[in-house]
Amino acid sequence: MPIPEQVVSPRERPLLRDVCYDQIARLIEDGSLVPGEVLVDTALETWLGASRTPVREALNILSTEGLVQTRPQRYTKVSEHTFEEVLTEMRILAGLYELASRWVDLDAASVQELRGLIAGLQAEIDAEGARRVAALDDVHDFFLRRNHEALQLTAHQVRRRLSYTNRFRVDLHPWADVRVFATQLETALAQHPAILSDAYTWFGAALHDHLRRLAEERSWQQAFVKAAA
Repeated sequence: MPIPEQVVSPRERPLLRDVCYDQIARLIEDGSLVPGEVLVDTALETWLGASRTPVREALNILSTEGLVQTRPQRYTKVSEHTFEEVLTEMRILAGLYELASRWVDLDAASVQELRGLIAGLQAEIDAEGARRVAALDDVHDFFLRRNHEALQLTAHQVRRRLSYTNRFRVDLHPWADVRVFATQLETALAQHPAILSDAYTWFGAALHDHLRRLAEERSWQQAFVKAAA
């Protein structure tokens, strides 16, 4: 029979390098691979069922993202981080969110969407586990999606560098301050969207103070170091 005229889009197959990357990154993010742990190529190849080339390509990408450290002919290991680095990276990320809120253009539909996201955040602030973190991320992502690709890419890169802290993220946020932040965003929308960035400026300072207090707490430092050991 003749070939149908309808165009069929070929199913994209993920590159083996990307599959290896996703699997190794997942183990770093959930703490299965701890900071400082040496990554042996042959062990990774066996576990992933892949040859050396895609495994090395995946490790090279993780190295550029700061999750893996590689020294040719010496070692490849999961990157080790200090809490000071966490503080710096999170301050950078907060600054990018503030910039995104300052540059965003809002129409009636997007204002309504943002109101819904703020309400969702307010409803989840007292929730357990990752639900409230996800609700906060939804608000941040709202501003990022409506900004220049360069800003989106930079925020993504910082997030990737911080992904090893995912299991700590509930503790890394001052939730009483998040409640105030959500109220400030809501008030800004009611008064004038141009002052949304003021809420982010305030939240960035509150986040920095919270992280500084964590850095000074011996119990938190011990928990962070123990988890990274």
